[in-house]
Amino acid sequence: MLAKDKNIAFDRVVDLLEADPDDLFKTALIEERPEANFQSVALKRLQGDSWDKLAVEFRVAGTALQVFYRNCLQEFKPHFKKYLSLDNGWKQQLVNLT
Repeated sequence: MLAKDKNIAFDRVVDLLEADPDDLFKTALIEERPEANFQSVALKRLQGDSWDKLAVEFRVAGTALQVFYRNCLQEFKPHFKKYLSLDNGWKQQLVNLT
């Protein structure tokens, strides 16, 4: 995949996470903490925040946060595909989010 395509894929993923057209990402919570939702966690990970930093910020064990994130990626994979019309190259970009 070309660097340009990676940037487009990254931007599309960020746009989808921010827009959350079906209110899925912000309603997926860890430990019933509204501030610790998939949307917030994913956007911060994409900005480069470490798991340790996020664990402190959200007051959640780092391991639990990582498991939550990976489970959400699996759960929302069809949603990403639907809205991003993913081909094999785009799918790899989603795999790289973990």
